[in-house]
Formats: sequence, C-alpha cells, structure tokens
Amino acid sequence: MADKKGKTKGGAKAQAKSGASLPSKSSSSSKSNSILLSLLAYVFSLIGFVFYFVADKNDRFTRFHSLQATAFGWGTIIVDIGLWIITLILGFIPAVGGALALIMGLISLLYFLGVFVYWLFLLYKVYKGEMYKIPFIGNFVEQWA
Repeated sequence: MADKKGKTKGGAKAQAKSGASLPSKSSSSSKSNSILLSLLAYVFSLIGFVFYFVADKNDRFTRFHSLQATAFGWGTIIVDIGLWIITLILGFIPAVGGALALIMGLISLLYFLGVFVYWLFLLYKVYKGEMYKIPFIGNFVEQWA
C-alpha cells in the first residue's frame, strides 16, 4: 500500500505478515546466471562438476546441467578411447588390418561429428532454458541435482 507520495504504509511489518520478502537477486538475473553457469559447464564439460558446487543449492537447473555436462564429457572420452583401442587392434590384423583401421577411422570421424553436433544441440537447449535430459545419463544425474 502506498500513499500519494510513494511511501509505503506498514513497511516491514506488512511484508512480514504477508510472508513476502524482496529477493536478493531479480528472477531474470538469477535465470541468466543459471544459464551462463550451465553453458560454461558444457563448454568445460570435463570439469563441469565444479559448477555444481558453485551453483546455489536451490538452483536445480545449473546443478543438473553441470552433472550432465560432466557425464557427457567423460562418456565421450571413454567411447573415444574404446574406438581408439579397437582401431589399434584391428590395425594389427595381417592383410586386412589397414582397411579395417581405415574403416574404424571413418567411424571415429563420424562419431566426433555426431558428438560435436549433439554438443551444440545441448548448448542450444541450455540457452533456451530447457532441462533437456540426455538419454540414460539425464535420469541418472537428475537424482543428484
């Protein structure tokens, strides 16, 4: 309630009775901070868990995306190492090893392109403020966020 001069009547007592309090940050500022931290978690996905600890405990968006980004980054590295080992083993097969290694190299290239496109898609989803879950990984990390 404000009188004609813009002064509030009741002041803090009126706020205490209604249960309303002024937020320390505006909701749009808080949302943009969550999006920024989540984007940084994906950009630095191998250490994205750091943003889990930086985020406010009530900020499920950043906490979820930081864990998901870390799982995505390390999962990508593990699959990459697996592809590299398979390519190395296939390369030692006499007579056909070179051809098999070449095929695995092409598969690895397609894998990297797919991961890069999916990573850009994840960045887009975070930028839009969506809680997009990566299949298998998303449900697992959601319980920790």
